[in-house]
Amino acid sequence: MEPEEGARQQIELYRRMSGEEKLGITFSLWEMTLSLLRVSERAMHPELDSEAIERRVRKRIASIIP
Repeated sequence: MEPEEGARQQIELYRRMSGEEKLGITFSLWEMTLSLLRVSERAMHPELDSEAIERRVRKRIASIIP
């Protein structure tokens, strides 16, 4: 399958989903994003405790969300 066809099929699947299903996907992606940010911060700053990591994650999010 060509990438364009895959994209068209994915769009069609999203169109058939309920709002609840789409929102569920959104929340799952948000949780995955937070996990990746935490892992990234922990790798860059292994000396920090969990609270400091969370502060850094919040700061990174704030810098990209107006």
